[in-house]
Amino acid sequence: MLSRILIADDHDLIRRLIKRKLEDHADWVCIEAVNGQQAVVKATELKPEIIILDLMMPVMDGLTAAREIVKILPAVPIVINTVHFCEQVKCEAKKIGVREVLPKADIASLVGVVEALLGEGPRIPEPKPALRVAAAASVSASRPPPPASDGAALFHFGVLSSSMHAAWMHQDCGRLKSEYRYSNQLVYNIYPWPGAPSAKQRAAVEAAAQGVLDARKEFPDATLADLYNPLTMPSGLVKAHAELDCAVDLCYRSQSFQNDRQRVEHLFVLHEKLTAPVIAPAKKSRRKSTEVRTRLKPDAAL
Repeated sequence: MLSRILIADDHDLIRRLIKRKLEDHADWVCIEAVNGQQAVVKATELKPEIIILDLMMPVMDGLTAAREIVKILPAVPIVINTVHFCEQVKCEAKKIGVREVLPKADIASLVGVVEALLGEGPRIPEPKPALRVAAAASVSASRPPPPASDGAALFHFGVLSSSMHAAWMHQDCGRLKSEYRYSNQLVYNIYPWPGAPSAKQRAAVEAAAQGVLDARKEFPDATLADLYNPLTMPSGLVKAHAELDCAVDLCYRSQSFQNDRQRVEHLFVLHEKLTAPVIAPAKKSRRKSTEVRTRLKPDAAL
């Protein structure tokens, strides 16, 4: 028997990532909504077995939608999945009748909660794989990785594993024979990171980065060289990287880049802004030269 799961999130990429992970179960089918109001309507009409709501959505937010749904379907479990995870939000959601509140980047925990709420029993959490960065997008060993708190390591891994950073590396990195020489001083330290990604953009990169790690984990006996061989690269890993590229691109501008040339051009514009002097050089005064020309001008009366 199929179990219907309603996913309400205004961010297309995150909604697709959650849907893909949930529909790995053959007997789960996902229904999508792009805001809280649409979630209330679809929940009323389709009566899903479980509902997953983002907290911050246009038209109607997740908590308001949860209040309306609880009035109509009090027995249907609701899960809030948000980047604004904190005890205050969790407490407020529990008062409404929400079963669980989870941080958005942790899709594995979300799948486990859905399994438990659907009566299939909780999934035993698997240890998360070590965040290794491939040779094509790695941080020099002389520079320690970013702290793991608040998903920082996962976000940095995602950016460094994207086509955006690879395009920068191909342009800026030196080579030894056919191999790239990744320098912390000449490549990593001067790489223009996204200026101020929103919480949702950051969560999208983290979720997509975890998707890449999950795709790699499906081939435990393969090396990175095996996985990233252009002729044999698994289709699931190709798709995961495509979603990661889209998420990282959107941290830089509102639409994805068409190719690596556009990415490099955009990065060099950012780099020029970052390296420009804080105070612009003063313009040279033309007053003196004007005065000299006036003095040297022949007298018309003569």
